[in-house]
Amino acid sequence: MLLRTVLFLLLAVPPALQAAGRLTPSHTAGTLGDVLLLAQAEDPGFTLLANALERQLPEKGWQVRRVDALPEQAPAPDGVWLAAGASAGALVSRITREGWASPRALVLIGAYQSGESPLAEALVELPSAVLDVVSDWDHPVALAERTERRRQAQRSNKRNYRQWRSYLNYHEGEDHDELVSRIHGWLKRQLHTGKAKR
Repeated sequence: MLLRTVLFLLLAVPPALQAAGRLTPSHTAGTLGDVLLLAQAEDPGFTLLANALERQLPEKGWQVRRVDALPEQAPAPDGVWLAAGASAGALVSRITREGWASPRALVLIGAYQSGESPLAEALVELPSAVLDVVSDWDHPVALAERTERRRQAQRSNKRNYRQWRSYLNYHEGEDHDELVSRIHGWLKRQLHTGKAKR
């Protein structure tokens, strides 16, 4: 009987609530912070890593809300926003063009903006701490822009920008432990040592 009730509730959830995302609470006492994980269906290469992030970050103390589409309105700025590929570029574009309040930290994985001004210019203007994860398996536009993003951050003295090169193909495979640990460690340092406070 209980199984039928749960199954009915799962099937009867309205689409508006489904669009609000799936929340995975922290598995530890308390929480280190909130992470908005943008995992769009158009980016299937990111799905395996998004699944690992959604599973492992709560084990390390983070509360994760996974959404399948770019929000129409600005999410709460007191958390962390994590996105990959063109979704990451679109998210940064929304922050800068529409005047969204910047999050405390922004984790971009293989980020690029298609058909717009380079991502480097927008990133240096954000007050948010930025972790820019790059690899040799990223989209060609992301590969072409990664050096410029790093240079632009150095030129503008953006001290809370960090580019980290992953030597693993996070688009394939199931072993994402190192990348998840790096993201967790960077977020913990940025958010809990006062570096990302505005």
